[in-house]
Amino acid sequence: MLCTNDPTLLNSVGGFKVLNFRPPSGKGLDYNPTIKNLVCVWDIFMQDWRMVNCYDCDVVSVIRTSPDPKKFWDYFMQKISKMSASQKTSFMNN
Repeated sequence: MLCTNDPTLLNSVGGFKVLNFRPPSGKGLDYNPTIKNLVCVWDIFMQDWRMVNCYDCDVVSVIRTSPDPKKFWDYFMQKISKMSASQKTSFMNN
């Protein structure tokens, strides 16, 4: 998975136009994700919200998005945006 929960990145022009970010709608969650060891993130490939179970999660790498998101956008434009659907599937399965 390639994901973020950086509100500055998500609420930027690139967040809306490139990542197809949609702010949460509705009244919010009816439970506290922290109690269940969950983190709410925007899944960049699936372009939707997901809950990540931190009990069963391996962080492979981190691309910093703050204070300057340039490194993320460079990586995204050079690598991710050029991937085919099958390459994205392979990325998610590894």
